[in-house]
Amino acid sequence: DWFHFHTFDSTQALTFFIKYPSFGDTSAAATRTFLIDSLAYAYGAAGDPVEKFYGRDSVDFIGSDFSRCKGDEFQPLQAPRESTTVALKTLPSHDLHVLTFFSRTQRYGLTVAQGYFTADPRIKPDAFEENDLCHYADSQQINIPTRASGLPGFSDTLNIDNPFELDWYRINVPAPGLGDSTLFRIQSRPFVAGRDSSDIDIYVLTVPGSTGSNVTEVGSSQNAGSTENLVLGLSAGSYYVAVVDYAGVAMRYSMCIRQIPAIGVRTCNLILPGPVVPGATKARPRASPPVSGGRRSSFLDSRARP
Repeated sequence: DWFHFHTFDSTQALTFFIKYPSFGDTSAAATRTFLIDSLAYAYGAAGDPVEKFYGRDSVDFIGSDFSRCKGDEFQPLQAPRESTTVALKTLPSHDLHVLTFFSRTQRYGLTVAQGYFTADPRIKPDAFEENDLCHYADSQQINIPTRASGLPGFSDTLNIDNPFELDWYRINVPAPGLGDSTLFRIQSRPFVAGRDSSDIDIYVLTVPGSTGSNVTEVGSSQNAGSTENLVLGLSAGSYYVAVVDYAGVAMRYSMCIRQIPAIGVRTCNLILPGPVVPGATKARPRASPPVSGGRRSSFLDSRARP
């Protein structure tokens, strides 16, 4: 099924709720849903009206099985789900599309509500919403200072507003000093101390035209729980940072990014070194690489306007 939503006000908030029972089948082929932005339409062209939609060069989408960023597939680890909720604080374009694929006949629910709805009413939009798709992050980039400047780096409290959300950030990293690396830390901030069932991961990827020709993973941290530490030797340029909700738990988290020396305490602003976390031992619900490694996705390929 294909649904096309058009709005005249791109500043309003919209929330999409898609619910689909899995009947115990959690395979990727059983159910796939996608929320798509950046489609164009070939007005005046011959053929089926549905087939006249095509992807622009930067077509992005949020999927229940995989997402796409700048034409490249991004498939992080996430637990099986029976619903997808996407809350968009603002809309970068006037048109959004929802596509649903099912391997068997069944009923499902689709609701679109005006407003920004979150799984926990205590969660409000953070300073970087809207950033559910990677090209949204291009309009609000984060500049990381050099270690030599003495500035503290980037640090903020952010949120996973609904289960299985994926937050995108674009950072600009300066040329590192001799032996310097870039430290990424994320840590949950539960509303009630000692009660935290969340599990978020962090991925760092190249940005086409700056640090690579495609969107390709540079590094990631996928430990059990929501304390992640990642140190990468990054050259100067722009990178995408993707924070992925693996477990399906709406929550707050803190993230900090800064350059650090080869020797020294790896603290990051107000986030102190966390406890030792276990290795990446979480269950893999489906066999999939974390990112396509430069492989272009064939789903909704871009093409020239007729």
